[in-house]
Amino acid sequence: MAKRIAHNPHQDICPNFAGPDFVRAALTAGRNITAEQATQQITDTWNVAHEANKTAWDAQQAADEVDAVAAVQCLGKKVKAKMANFIEGESVDDYIILRPAAYAISKITVYKYVELWYFTREGCTKAQDYIHTTADDALGLEHVGNTIALWQIASVKASKNVVKDVDLTWQQLNQGKNNFLEYIQKVEWPAKHIKALTMFFVNLELHPIMNQPGGEVVLIAYQACV
Repeated sequence: MAKRIAHNPHQDICPNFAGPDFVRAALTAGRNITAEQATQQITDTWNVAHEANKTAWDAQQAADEVDAVAAVQCLGKKVKAKMANFIEGESVDDYIILRPAAYAISKITVYKYVELWYFTREGCTKAQDYIHTTADDALGLEHVGNTIALWQIASVKASKNVVKDVDLTWQQLNQGKNNFLEYIQKVEWPAKHIKALTMFFVNLELHPIMNQPGGEVVLIAYQACV
């Protein structure tokens, strides 16, 4: 196997053989030729060797490209990409439900109280920001009944930005309760509990006090106490 060429000869520049560092003077002394003729002879000799080096380099590069293509093709046969499967006729949802923090989901999963703020647009946005800055697999402990359970830190740590139910705006209350009702269905709360909470919020919105000055503030305070 021929020795590999480490340097690209296409980048080489012919030396100045007319300079004092070369053997021009010796050639001139030993032959009946001028300095210019001696310089030309040395230059011609260098050019011949240079062209041979460039040809060998180009052949080496071409062989490397062939080997690279063959390696990719071989790898492609060993690790063939698979297209994701799907269920024919199944459609996607028309909208994306806001996803609250793992902390809020863990609370409703074990039927514990959690602030509605976690289910508002702001609460869900803060949850996504937290996910991008915290390790998902960090673990912590939490009491569940008479036992201690191991949970991911994200699911046991309350948000420092949480807003108490009594301090919510009416818009936040509506956002939060709609998303909250969606998620208690997802974690399979008993149907009668879901129905009771749904009717509670419906009656809250339809209460006559809504038409009075400060009615929203009163209803927000009321729902925070129930």
